[in-house]
Amino acid sequence: MSILPKNTASGNPSTPWGDNLSAASPLSLEEFEMVSPAANSARPNLLGDTQPKICRVTGELLSDHSNGIYRNPAAKPLLSNTGAKTEKPQEAKARALVDYLGCTFKGEDALERAKLWFGQDWAEGKGGYYYKTSLRRGDVTIYHEHMTEDGAGTVFVLCRGKGCRQLEEEGLVSAVFPEENMTPWQGFLRELLQSGASFSRVDVAIDEYDGRLCLDTMHEYVQNGDCSTRFKEYDPRRPLNPVDGSVRGHTLYWGHRSSNMFVRMYRKDLEQIQKGVPVAEVPAGWVRVELQANDKKAEALVLEIIARGVSSVVEILWCALDFKDPAHKLKLATDRYKRRTASWWMEWLEASHKLRLSVDPSLRSIEKTIAWVARAVAPALHVIAHARSAGMGVLYALIESGGERLRETHVAMLLADSLSPSKVSHINSLCPRGAVS
Repeated sequence: MSILPKNTASGNPSTPWGDNLSAASPLSLEEFEMVSPAANSARPNLLGDTQPKICRVTGELLSDHSNGIYRNPAAKPLLSNTGAKTEKPQEAKARALVDYLGCTFKGEDALERAKLWFGQDWAEGKGGYYYKTSLRRGDVTIYHEHMTEDGAGTVFVLCRGKGCRQLEEEGLVSAVFPEENMTPWQGFLRELLQSGASFSRVDVAIDEYDGRLCLDTMHEYVQNGDCSTRFKEYDPRRPLNPVDGSVRGHTLYWGHRSSNMFVRMYRKDLEQIQKGVPVAEVPAGWVRVELQANDKKAEALVLEIIARGVSSVVEILWCALDFKDPAHKLKLATDRYKRRTASWWMEWLEASHKLRLSVDPSLRSIEKTIAWVARAVAPALHVIAHARSAGMGVLYALIESGGERLRETHVAMLLADSLSPSKVSHINSLCPRGAVS
């Protein structure tokens, strides 16, 4: 099934982007919005030939054009990238992660609001990013005491890849109970937005393990003119070992780091081996695609993630970068954007479109839930309890009605809190998703 509406005359995805993705221009939410997915259409075979392709560097199988599936070269050590904490997934399934978060709070209580959402027990650290000093807690940093007068009352919170995983492990992301159709990260970003946070940078990473993406194939498509992109810069890098000539890594950069939108694709398996992770513990063919949004586009991307999750990230990526079927040639070379999308690229887009922003598994606890209620809900509870038209009776009714909407995570918390058998039986009668033992 196609994930984006297509222009029937051109076969190219509808796009709100201008011709220059790197241009620093404000971007509203409407500029990110897409219409509903289009109906399914048959995809053409990728190439006319049926001969397997062998990588000239590694000597290994890259692709099998007869079935349109591309396989990755074997893992060898890499030299790159963002430093996110990326333990091996248990089943090595495709996943999407928030891999970088930079946001700003303003006002006299800015520092307290930042601590409210990003934890307590901070240690003093050095300044940076034009701030005099900082507070650090593991891999999460709050920069404050701005050096300029107009920046008074402004704090900047920075969470790189490891910092985002730290928030997940500590339960700060999962402590926010989102709506039924939202992931914890969607709920967490929404709460930050409602607390007055503005976002300067957000990265979303999509991990691929099924061999749909091959960076050598992408590079070959670019060289052959079979790539349609709105990025003005393309920078492929493949560092080699000068002693034996072995490949130490492979990365493709699209756009410029300082632009509003930047994409990098790299062999994550090679990076992990370069860092000393045993080969047996690294999923073979692990490719990571990272979309980096800065400034106004970071703000718009957060709104899109809250509204539609990973699907919005995939749609934005396709609007900016598309690989075309080499067998579908048109008379004019300038009309390549009208050509059909290559089947292997379409397959990856459609598979990634179904992903949800994942969170490293960590059991929510009663203590974390109480902390979240105290932080986000306590003022509203106080109003209800003391309102003449409401009172404690309304609170009790809300508590009872909440039992009808228990999820597995809620039940797990209650079970972990050493419930009596009679209480477990009561929970089973309330939980609409079946009994628990």
